[in-house]
Amino acid sequence: LANSSVFDLFRYDGSKTGGDLEATRRWVSLTTGLTKYESAGLLKLFAFPEDAQVLDIGGNSGEMARAICAAHPGAQVTVFDLPLVCTIGRGHVKDSPEASRIRFVEGDARRDPLPAGMDVALFKSVLHDWPEDGARHLLDAAAKALKPGGQIVIFERLPFELERHLGYHEISNLMFLHHLRKPDFYRARLAATGFDIVAEAQIELDMPFFLLAGKKV
Repeated sequence: LANSSVFDLFRYDGSKTGGDLEATRRWVSLTTGLTKYESAGLLKLFAFPEDAQVLDIGGNSGEMARAICAAHPGAQVTVFDLPLVCTIGRGHVKDSPEASRIRFVEGDARRDPLPAGMDVALFKSVLHDWPEDGARHLLDAAAKALKPGGQIVIFERLPFELERHLGYHEISNLMFLHHLRKPDFYRARLAATGFDIVAEAQIELDMPFFLLAGKKV
C-alpha cells in the first residue's frame, strides 16, 4: 500500500470549486460504472415509495438517481455531492428521459446542511468511506432531512474473507476491505436515533451487499 497510487484516484479534496475536474472525472467514471450494475441489486431489494422525494447523499454522477426515476415514474431525486461531482453529474444525466426529475445540490455532507423534506435518504456505497464518528454524523444529518415517517436506506458491501481465491475484478475492492462494516453498526445507530428497522436483505453482486432500511418514528 505504501507504494500504491490507487488512493490518488479517490481524492475528494480536488472535487470542490476550483479543483481538478479531470481528476474528479476519473473516479466518477469508475463509480458510475459500478453503480450502473449495483443499482439493479438495490432496486430488486427495496421498493421506493411512489411519488417519493429521494435524497441520494454522495449520489455521484446521478446514475443511481436515474435508475430510481426510471423504475418509479413518480419519484424525484436530489443528488447531494461535491461541486465538481455535480457539474459532471448534470452532464451525465442531461439527455436521459429522467433528467427533469433529477436535481443536483452542491455541498459537503460532512459540514453542510442537507436538503430537507425528504421521504427517503439513500446512502449507496458511501458510509464505508468514513470512520465510525463520520458515519454517525452522516446518518444523523440524514435523519434531520427526513419527513416524519421517512426512511434511511443503506446499501453497502459486506466485509469478506481473504481465504478464498479472488477474481481479477475484485482487486480494486481490496483497498476498501478494512473499511467495510457489518450491518450491526448501522442497525444500532438507527435504533439509537429513533428509527424502526423495516427492511434487511443481502444480495451477491461483484461482492456480497446488504440492504438496511429504517423508518423515522
